[in-house]
Amino acid sequence: MKKSQIVALLQTLQTEDWEEISLFLESEFHNRGSLRRDVLLYFNTVKSHQPGILEAEDSLSNPDFFELMYPGKPMVSGKLDKIASELKKQIRTYLIFKHQEQEEEQFRQSLHWAVILRTRGLENQYDLQIERMERQMKEIPQVSLEEMWNRFVLEKEKYYWNGSKNPGKTEENLIPMVESFWESVEAERLDLANRYLLRQIFVQIPPNAALDKLSTLKTYPEALPDHPLIRVPALIFDLFSKPEPRAEDFYQLLDLLKQNEHRISKPDLMMHYSYLRSYCAILSDKIDLSFQKILLDIYKENLRTGIVYYENMVTANTCLSINLASNFTKEHEWLLEFIQQHRGRIIGEDNEEALYRINLANFLFETGQFEQSLETLPATCKNIIYYLFARRLEIKNYYELHSELLPYKIDAFKVYLRRSGGKIFTPKPLRTKFIFCKPAPTTDFFRTGRYQKGR
Repeated sequence: MKKSQIVALLQTLQTEDWEEISLFLESEFHNRGSLRRDVLLYFNTVKSHQPGILEAEDSLSNPDFFELMYPGKPMVSGKLDKIASELKKQIRTYLIFKHQEQEEEQFRQSLHWAVILRTRGLENQYDLQIERMERQMKEIPQVSLEEMWNRFVLEKEKYYWNGSKNPGKTEENLIPMVESFWESVEAERLDLANRYLLRQIFVQIPPNAALDKLSTLKTYPEALPDHPLIRVPALIFDLFSKPEPRAEDFYQLLDLLKQNEHRISKPDLMMHYSYLRSYCAILSDKIDLSFQKILLDIYKENLRTGIVYYENMVTANTCLSINLASNFTKEHEWLLEFIQQHRGRIIGEDNEEALYRINLANFLFETGQFEQSLETLPATCKNIIYYLFARRLEIKNYYELHSELLPYKIDAFKVYLRRSGGKIFTPKPLRTKFIFCKPAPTTDFFRTGRYQKGR
């Protein structure tokens, strides 16, 4: 049965939302109309019985729920649906209001207030509000794509208002408005173009005129070489466009990002670094494994600045990628320190210890400690990529130990993959350095020489 919209919406509410929405609905200013009291009763009834009452698909439309709301009264057909529809509108209003209170919405709120002042004829207050907004934008230490667009929006507001007051002096704001527009458009175009080119490397996207324009359109020629959100993505664009990228190209970009890390907002800085890491991983897999050294250097820089951390934790894929790159470059001591420092700091939905042990087991395998690696590997892991990696690592350890259990482990893994129906996808870098063994009917597997090792 399809989940109703009101149930799906109520299931997303956080603890503080339930309390705040109750207060919101008690206000006659927000909650009006003939169903006002019914809407409040409906919500508070759900609130007092959640989360259990939200588990059944039809729990908010059946006679039992109606009895909870109106004890002893006969059910009225369609009444619960009408109340639910009105409640959904009220929750929508509340969530929009809450969203607009966020810090990143401050510019829009300030601009809306300026427009309100202008339309009500309060010109002096309007001028003060615009001056205040300009001053606040100058105080922003780091630029972002959103901030660049906000500058254009502010210049556009000034242009049209000053033009209506002084039609003969519109040129005063025309040039700043047009300049800020092209700056923002070029930065956005380069960002989208880089996303498009990187995606093209992964998957061949069918020809599309709009997408093709991203990589050919030149909207803002060589005018802002020092603007970090134009210069950096422009160099990334050039890197993606080169038929044979070199290590120097990556290090040039890495140095440029280091120089401008204090000028670029964290989300945009993270985005640029992710472009470099992704491209390094692709080149390492398709062209030359030596790009793993560049990838590790980028990760080390990101660890230094904290750009890869989320609340002092790293993602499971980031940790494994660092592990593989470090083993390739033989920086085992550094890797062991990294693994130990991040025990309990790997994002994994209550699965952190298993993720830590798999990373440690891979380090032990790469340093020739095969028995310790087997002992360290967990029997299971909720993360499917880690689980498959662990099972491959287990087979590799048995191979190196010349264990008679090897053919049975291979057969068990083959059965698991077959039962998965081909639905399991593993990133290509994790499929390297694996052993392919010919079937061996006897336990005397290694002495007969019926095995072979490959990548």
